[in-house]
Amino acid sequence: MTILETRSAPPSAPASRHFDFGAMAAEDRYRLLTAAVLPRPIAWVTSASPAGEINAAPYSFFNVFGSDRPVVALGVLARPERPKDTAANIRATAEFVVNLVPYELAEAMNVTCVDAPAGVDELDLAGLDRGERRGRASAHRSLPGRVRVPADP
Repeated sequence: MTILETRSAPPSAPASRHFDFGAMAAEDRYRLLTAAVLPRPIAWVTSASPAGEINAAPYSFFNVFGSDRPVVALGVLARPERPKDTAANIRATAEFVVNLVPYELAEAMNVTCVDAPAGVDELDLAGLDRGERRGRASAHRSLPGRVRVPADP
C-alpha cells in the first residue's frame, strides 16, 4: 500500500495519513475503502432479463442519494469479458429491486454471490422464493420481484 506521507500532529490532534490511490493496486484500494467506509449496507438486488430470467446478487457498494425522486446508487464492478447479469438486466429492462438482507438470510445471500452463468436463478440456488410478481405497476410489483423472507405472506 502506498502512503504518501504521515504527518505528526500536535498532541491535541491525531496524526494523518495520505494515500495515493493512483499508485495503489486495485486490491489495496478496495481493502482500504471497504475497511474505512462503515457501516456499509448490503443491497440484495433482484433483476430480470428481457426473457424473464431472474438474477439475484448482493452489492456492498450501494447507497441512497435522494428521496424526492428516490435515487439509489448501485456500484456494479466492471468485468472485461462480459457485463454482470445485474448490469445487463438493468440496462435492458430499466428495472430492479433492492432488498435489504435480514440476518436470518445472510447465508442464503452469500450463496447468491456465486458467478453463475446467465439464466441461472440464484434464488433457486439459495433455496429461496421470490415475492409475487404481478407486472410493473410499482416497485413492489416489478418484474424481478423481491426476495421473500420465509415468514412473509
